[in-house]
Amino acid sequence: MWPALVARVGREWTLSFLLLRLTGENVFDIVRPMLIRHLSSHLDLGMAAWHNPARKLGFYAAWRASAGIDLGWELDELIAARDEIAALPADPVETIGRELMHLGPSEAHWGDYLERLALELPGWSGMFLWRDQHPEHAGSDVPVAMADYLAVRLVLERLHCEDLVRSTWGLPLFLSELGDHFLARPAELWVRHTFFLGNLAEAAASEARRLIAAPHTSDHDWRNLADAAMVSAPAAAMEARWSGYLLARALRLTPAELQAAGKEGIKALLAEAGRLDAHQRGQTWLLAYERHYREQIFAALAANHGRSPQNDAPAAQLVFCMDDREEGTRRHLEEINPKLETYGAAGFFGVPMYWYGIDDSTPTALCPVVVTPANAVRERADDGAALALHERRRALRLAWKSRLHRATRDSLVSGPLMTLLGAPLAAGAMALQTLAPAWLGKRIEHWRTAFATGARERSAASAAHGANGQPNRGSRRGRG
Repeated sequence: MWPALVARVGREWTLSFLLLRLTGENVFDIVRPMLIRHLSSHLDLGMAAWHNPARKLGFYAAWRASAGIDLGWELDELIAARDEIAALPADPVETIGRELMHLGPSEAHWGDYLERLALELPGWSGMFLWRDQHPEHAGSDVPVAMADYLAVRLVLERLHCEDLVRSTWGLPLFLSELGDHFLARPAELWVRHTFFLGNLAEAAASEARRLIAAPHTSDHDWRNLADAAMVSAPAAAMEARWSGYLLARALRLTPAELQAAGKEGIKALLAEAGRLDAHQRGQTWLLAYERHYREQIFAALAANHGRSPQNDAPAAQLVFCMDDREEGTRRHLEEINPKLETYGAAGFFGVPMYWYGIDDSTPTALCPVVVTPANAVRERADDGAALALHERRRALRLAWKSRLHRATRDSLVSGPLMTLLGAPLAAGAMALQTLAPAWLGKRIEHWRTAFATGARERSAASAAHGANGQPNRGSRRGRG
């Protein structure tokens, strides 16, 4: 059993997943929150209250540096963790190689192991990889390299797996050491693996839970439990009957049909189902779901066919974006008046484009996510002086907004003080919003317009974009 389990490390599992199968402890539950805190700080584009002082050196270097200066560091509970991290190589790629050799997967599966580690946190891993591959779109001068992320992820994996192995068996983190331990105590390996798979009977599972929680369990206790569990395990015939019952119920086979099929027919049916691997079973479920959904759609179409007289012109035709937020409106309109016809138009009515507002430094793609716009529409000012004044006041407004936001968020003193000073103003605004909402709205709009001094604007269209998402120079202008 042990060589079969170890062979799956790298190819299918991470080391932490193997230990989960043997201890019930998920190392990633400990790693996840501390890793997310450092990732969110490093990838921040202006919202985080704290930044690592060394973040401009890269994620790996900044994380290593925090081990020496952070008084509340998360890894202090691990033995000599600070010293180990301080002794790591400065090159993250070298660290990746060293950690993989320590964790023990076959070198042929190192790439698979790294991929599985990254997929345990797919959102943050994907964001880190995207920022690594698109540095020109990041909007930040902080370096982002996927090797940095993987190096930190591997070190955290190794440190916490090491701590779990030490606390559970008193051994160093080497698969060979664990293998020697289980070679001498095969009953413990069988009980642990079978228990966490959920294949022990209730009484045996209760005893296994007690042995696993005990600080010191003798090999004699493991062997006694293994012998008793094997004797009391459900017979293969009973398991086959239960599986056959579940399969027959899913296929809606009647008792008469099962009796006509006989034992051999049921065995053949179970053997056919057993030949499907995980991917084939998933594909079968997907096809069944899609067929069920198609049947619902076709039934609804058939039930509503001919409701509206085909010879009469529609009372009105309405075009909506092809978005599930509009589907409810379309159905509602057609239900209350069958003479209304609604249509869906994809891709911003067939004109996917990049939009540059007068205050925008980067474009916004107005199109479905699977479409790359070939055109751009820019908002431009007719008066250069008015535009300059508009930009200065906008920058001033945003700067004060940022100062107030940080003053009420980051400081122990200014936060409560700003709240106390702002309370009377907020109370007055709430009273006016209740008693005279129209007057308050007009005054706010008047103050905003007077301060912003918006410049007169016009739109200008340009042709195809380059690969970097910016309009090509010299492209022909369209009419604004």
